[in-house]
Amino acid sequence: MSISAFVDRGRQPTQQEILSVLGSKRPLWEGIARFLADNYRASEAYKYYGKNYGWMVSFRRGSKAIAAMYPRQEGLVVQLILGETQTREALELPLPEHFQQAIHRAHPYPEGRWIFLEVTCPEDVEQIEKLLLIKAQPPRRMARLEAESSE
Repeated sequence: MSISAFVDRGRQPTQQEILSVLGSKRPLWEGIARFLADNYRASEAYKYYGKNYGWMVSFRRGSKAIAAMYPRQEGLVVQLILGETQTREALELPLPEHFQQAIHRAHPYPEGRWIFLEVTCPEDVEQIEKLLLIKAQPPRRMARLEAESSE
């Protein structure tokens, strides 16, 4: 079974179809996408990764992959690739049990661990944001603007 709800290689889903399939989890998807756009100015690209993965939305800053999100029926999965140092930092966080298990289960590849995290509630979104900050620091200019706006 595919991670994504969209498995037809020949037909890229539309944004509206993705938002529709998410159902009640749509605000979670939108929250993560907003965090990526606001903090990393990440660009979105739709990609098909075969029958086991299906269609996903990749978020990149320049040539660097930040995260990917897979839409599911009434749900979503976020994929992060973490290096070993980043993995150790992530495991030091007070993550939900299902996130810790996903990190431990992830096979280490030369480019890092491919970690697939099922997002089920707003608290999971907060944890994803913390993991994203471990994965990649926001550009300095954005961090400076954020600090200035909170003063």
